[in-house]
Amino acid sequence: MSGAETTPGGPDSGRGERERIRRIYEETYLENRYRSRWSGIGPHLIHEGKWEILRPLLADLGYARPGARVLDLGAGSGVDCEELDRFGWDRAGIIAIDLLRGDVGRARTRLPWLSGAVGDAARLPILDAAVDLVFQSTMISSVLEDRLRAAIYAEAARVLKRGGAFISYDTRYPNPWNRYTRPVRPGELRRAFPGWSLRLTSLTLLPPLVRRLAPLSTALCRAGERFPPLRSHLLACAVKP
Repeated sequence: MSGAETTPGGPDSGRGERERIRRIYEETYLENRYRSRWSGIGPHLIHEGKWEILRPLLADLGYARPGARVLDLGAGSGVDCEELDRFGWDRAGIIAIDLLRGDVGRARTRLPWLSGAVGDAARLPILDAAVDLVFQSTMISSVLEDRLRAAIYAEAARVLKRGGAFISYDTRYPNPWNRYTRPVRPGELRRAFPGWSLRLTSLTLLPPLVRRLAPLSTALCRAGERFPPLRSHLLACAVKP
């Protein structure tokens, strides 16, 4: 993989869970009932709101410097990699990993400069202490098995340099409309990264409300997000000692 050394990334466990995830993304999530939920102005507002919080966080961490590396787990079509580029991260240091070959291909078509590879977040093809930042956005919530989640967290910790950070943006509530996901809880993150500095922030108005309100008024969406119980996602930043 361009921009990253390769090494065996851990035990080959959770094969059935990986196949379940791959099948859901390649088949179920392409159905109209799912696609329609994530099209239009609502998803755009959710993405922009996420990055309004992420940009100052990244600026505060100070990792976007020459030679720094960031690894995007479950990068999909590369929308967050594109935001990292806009933020000012050195393109040569942005690495995308995804379980789906089609998504990696689409990401590299959209962003020809991107170092991308088909890979498993629980068995990363990256050497120990090789990256400054590991980032994931709504990928871990798609993993239902505790053991596989633990392996993903362990791999993130392994590949990070000392002083590097794991940043996670993911759901904090169960989704009654999507049985294929499970929220990421604060306690889970504390157990995964014991002794690390951990910052937690709730954000993002509940997506069903965003889909209803966004066509009427973006201001209503922003106003609704001021109430913590209406925030559906958790932004976590864990810094490696």
